[in-house]
Amino acid sequence: MPFFGSFWSAVVPKETACKQLIYQQTPTILEPSKAEVRSRSDQYYTPYHQQLSALLKENIQQLGKVYLLDLHSFMGLITDDVCLGNANGKTCRQTTIETAEQCFSQQGYQVVKNKVFTGGHITRHYGKQPHIESLQMELRYPTYLHDDQLEIDAIPLWQGPKFSAAQAKLESVFTKLTNQLAASAR
Repeated sequence: MPFFGSFWSAVVPKETACKQLIYQQTPTILEPSKAEVRSRSDQYYTPYHQQLSALLKENIQQLGKVYLLDLHSFMGLITDDVCLGNANGKTCRQTTIETAEQCFSQQGYQVVKNKVFTGGHITRHYGKQPHIESLQMELRYPTYLHDDQLEIDAIPLWQGPKFSAAQAKLESVFTKLTNQLAASAR
């Protein structure tokens, strides 16, 4: 994995997912040096993955198997509400992705599998390890943000009725999903 570059594959991206440059090379916003990129990786990326690995190992020792749900949000690229990705069947069983699809669909979400978002680094890296099933879940912004908050240059005002309604639906999705996955792991 490169340390600096593409939004989709680097630890420190040089642009957003919409290809807008993060570092404008102005006196106030300079592109980070190689040393700064390495420092960010050492300070954030490496400890995150060390902790995640430790938690996964601990839970595998306790339970024998774990499910890693890698949650994201998106806008653009596709118009479906939810995209589930398992690297086209490589990071979790077909029954796992189908169970997730069913749980989201029962709450009225339009769900697709492995369409654009097939599973990023976390899903693929951990999903190929023994005793781990990994699934990436992408939730489209309009499912929980009000329309007037989608195309603004500021942090969206996320609290409100639409967010609260989505929160209740997602609690139902994840309660049902975790119960079904736990039952199937026995």
